[in-house]
Amino acid sequence: MTGSCVVRSTLRFVGVVLVVALALLLVLRVYGNRRFAAAERTFAATVGPREGDPYASPRVADEDNAAIYLRAGSEAVILSKSDQSRTGELTTTPIAAWTDKDRALLQRVLKHNAPPLELLHRAPDFPTSSFGLRDQRTDDFASKVPLLKLLWAQRLLYLESCVALQEHDLARFHAAAKAMSTMAGALEQESPAIVLLIGIACEKIFISGLKEAIANPSTQRETLAELQRMVLDTDLEAAWRRSNLAEQVETRIAMSDPASTHKQKLGLYGRFLKFAVGKIFQAQQLELRADLINALDQPLGLEPEWSRRGAHRPSGIFTMFQVFESVMFGPAPNRIVGRMQSTLSLRDAVRIALAVRLQGLERGAYPETLASIPGAAHPDPFAGTPLTYERLPDGSARMSVPRFEELWKRISDASASSQPYLWELPAPARTAPPGR
Repeated sequence: MTGSCVVRSTLRFVGVVLVVALALLLVLRVYGNRRFAAAERTFAATVGPREGDPYASPRVADEDNAAIYLRAGSEAVILSKSDQSRTGELTTTPIAAWTDKDRALLQRVLKHNAPPLELLHRAPDFPTSSFGLRDQRTDDFASKVPLLKLLWAQRLLYLESCVALQEHDLARFHAAAKAMSTMAGALEQESPAIVLLIGIACEKIFISGLKEAIANPSTQRETLAELQRMVLDTDLEAAWRRSNLAEQVETRIAMSDPASTHKQKLGLYGRFLKFAVGKIFQAQQLELRADLINALDQPLGLEPEWSRRGAHRPSGIFTMFQVFESVMFGPAPNRIVGRMQSTLSLRDAVRIALAVRLQGLERGAYPETLASIPGAAHPDPFAGTPLTYERLPDGSARMSVPRFEELWKRISDASASSQPYLWELPAPARTAPPGR
């Protein structure tokens, strides 16, 4: 009799536990679904209207497509492991620090890669670009690896432009600079976030080439004016919104596809957890994206709201989504935003440096302040304060993005020395304007 009571008590206890557990699961699912619906409304309002397929590249006829030459040239680049290592180092080494051995290496590498460079030089003659990523919807990163070769092609173009500057070969310098500008602009117009990040990396390499030209005392007015026309004006805010929308669409397609590797990676526990909490994880993903979309307007140097993203939201068990977040966005989501802000910062800096350099050539001296330079008084997109500027006793000048090194450490493990944030402007010699 006693045994029967124990069994009945046990069954009642188990039944109560199951009922409570099922009730909690139901509450979680209802909560998750409601939170997801609210997140979808917020995301849609933040990202703006969706027109067509945000992932798709623009349709460009082959005879107008610059990307055909950019990709062909990149695929044709040949570098041994030793050459790749040394040329990579030289892209972050000032020209003045190059040794005779370095110059001999570059001459050999550039000569060996003359055919791919010729292909890359052809790209600026074409008005539009599309890398044809429409059919590359996949979470397999290996499918996008060939695009990383474009970075090596951009480095090679940068080194070619530096060698051309040293040899006073303006035609070759212009060809390399135009190709670098085309490469960066073409990639920045693509939707996937990985390609956008490759694009801004290419833009920084291009700006490094412009920095070397600006710092060269022999660079003439006509060359500087031509470089002004090459500076990119890609709307990175629009590109960032489009990339987030494309990634969200891609995620939803993958999660609804029974054959998707997203589902295969979840495993039994992951599938149970997903069933148990409903759409809470998806809601947090959307909330994250909505927070980051407008983050470009909040400089990292001002300790923006997005650096404390999610502090106002429910925590506890739901913070487990940070594991998924780290897979989707890297070690820290704000690093992507910071890299884009730093690109906007360096883009503004090169415009201002070119304007100051040209003004110095026209007047024979640089201005005492940047007050006469359009946009120079605006807060820097990365630091949140205007650029620093100093005219030196010998007539030269120095300009830099304030706190760049400190801020760069927050978003990158790489040295800030590879970033063109410090600008040396040589003492100008007055020249007569064209036509006088």
